[in-house]
Amino acid sequence: MAILALDRAETLAALVAPPIEFISNALRAVVWVFERSAEVLLRPFGVREVVAGEGVRSAAELQALVDEAEAAGVIPRAQKELLHMSSTSLAGRLRT
Repeated sequence: MAILALDRAETLAALVAPPIEFISNALRAVVWVFERSAEVLLRPFGVREVVAGEGVRSAAELQALVDEAEAAGVIPRAQKELLHMSSTSLAGRLRT
């Protein structure tokens, strides 16, 4: 199975992505309910902001994270360059 995943990584990713996106969208309402509940429960303790799943907000932030990962040895330089090219391409599409 591991060899199949390595040999056909793009095909496997294309097959797995739609169900993951569906589950993500389906659970979005559940996450919203949990966030609101947490806000209500934590307000008496002085916690004013509850945010679930804070993600990367810009291409520059993604590039900074990739740089950090490469510097720490988590990803190789070639992967860093590929991710930089991808994030730059994505940023261009989001602006238009």
